[in-house]
Amino acid sequence: MQSYSRPRQSKWEEPPAAAPFFKPVGRINRIRLLARSSTWTFFVLLMAYIGLEIQGPMGLIIAVPFILLFFYAGIVAFAQRCHDLGFSGWFSLLVLIPYIGGLCSLFLLIWPGNSSENDHGEPPMAADGGEILMALIFLGLVAYIGYSQYTTLVTLLAVAND
Repeated sequence: MQSYSRPRQSKWEEPPAAAPFFKPVGRINRIRLLARSSTWTFFVLLMAYIGLEIQGPMGLIIAVPFILLFFYAGIVAFAQRCHDLGFSGWFSLLVLIPYIGGLCSLFLLIWPGNSSENDHGEPPMAADGGEILMALIFLGLVAYIGYSQYTTLVTLLAVAND
């Protein structure tokens, strides 16, 4: 009787274009995760805006399926990032837990992946220029929003102390 072994993803076989976004197989690196995060954030905010602009249940009917789709794509990407670190994709569900999820997300964005092949396939390909640009734009926006919130808080505290 032969034992079952997981099929390995060949580095020469590219999955279909939509597969990496919606199938929790393979591995992605930190920059690709950050680039995908910026894409989901943009589309989720766009769909939420459209849902709010269209009054009544029709806005929800239009926005909610898209938001759920990008939410699923986010969990899949976190699972692929867990695969890059050698963990099971089920660990990606930790990002759903308040407070712990933020720490897990930070860990997945900071910790380097395995440089050798693991149970989930070959090491991911290096990020291309577009992904690097999207990641930098996302980091810049997060830094800008954080700075503007900090200055607003300092201003409010100064007014409250006067």
